[in-house]
Amino acid sequence: MGPVIANNLNMWSPYQDCVRLGSNIRFEVEQGRAGHLLLLEKATSGKVFCLCPSFLAPRPYLRDGKTVLPQEGSPFKSFKITGNIRIEQIVAVMREKLPPLNWIPQPDKQPLQLQKDHLRQLLQYLEGRSEYQVLYTEYTVTA
Repeated sequence: MGPVIANNLNMWSPYQDCVRLGSNIRFEVEQGRAGHLLLLEKATSGKVFCLCPSFLAPRPYLRDGKTVLPQEGSPFKSFKITGNIRIEQIVAVMREKLPPLNWIPQPDKQPLQLQKDHLRQLLQYLEGRSEYQVLYTEYTVTA
């Protein structure tokens, strides 16, 4: 899982460790099994957002293999890198069903800015369960 430069025509598209401010990127998630994706981003501002589900990824159920975000049907073709020169972090939780948490955004809504209580609820829900997969990546936003 990781960011790829959106206009990179290299079919081998390695994930980027560093991304320049102003770049347009997409996220690739390669999962080994089908399931629902909950994709969380800790931006360089320190704020945490739920990118999937949201209008950026209106179809949270993914087949096994590679998925590119923003998904087809989103009003955006890529993510423009803005913010601070820092590390950005991405966490993907794959599960057969989305966790039954009342804060998970609807597929047609904006990404939700998560609060500590949202993250606490997610961790409490996942604690003691084994039927999920967690993927993590980070990259540095540079000048």
